[in-house]
Amino acid sequence: MFKVKKIVTGVFQENTYLIYNNKEVIIIDPGDDFKKIDQFIGNNNLTPKAILGTHGHIDHISSVYQLKEKYHIPFYLNSKEQINLDHLKKISDKYNIKYNGTPEIDIDLEGKNKITISEFNFKIINSPGHTLGGILFKIDDIVFCGDTIFRNSIGRTDLPGGDIKILKDTILKNIYTLPEDTKLYPGHLGITTVKHEKYNNSYVHI
Repeated sequence: MFKVKKIVTGVFQENTYLIYNNKEVIIIDPGDDFKKIDQFIGNNNLTPKAILGTHGHIDHISSVYQLKEKYHIPFYLNSKEQINLDHLKKISDKYNIKYNGTPEIDIDLEGKNKITISEFNFKIINSPGHTLGGILFKIDDIVFCGDTIFRNSIGRTDLPGGDIKILKDTILKNIYTLPEDTKLYPGHLGITTVKHEKYNNSYVHI
């Protein structure tokens, strides 16, 4: 059975997740703390196999370039997020975040509904609204949901590519229709469940 490690990174307190089993690890949304992420990998003798991105905002991809350089692993992202990668240097300067390099997308997830990496089988669920090409990654009863939904809140929609109507529609159709005991691992704040959000999230009502 796989394990999940959450590492909180950077000034935005972003949640980086590492899902691992049999010493192989998938890195999801590596934020602005390469050393902390890399230290966990080394301390546990893990072998990185891939990097998955829910979307392309700086707080979720700051360490992608460094991880790709060190471990020679592919970066999976919806190509609709390329616009965010193209502005990475500019956004880094704006928020005074160290620019570590702009990663290339190795595997385009646009139009895909599942991926298999080693022993990890992910269902891909499109989640536009926070950004154009946002994605949810579902494995067993866990969904890595980026900035689509948080505990008792939702992702912002005032940045380029954001749309509040689309985001609410995504949550209603693609998250609230999942089994209620499904665990949601968001890009910020604490872990929650589909059931909790359906009945407690004031932003999106069932």
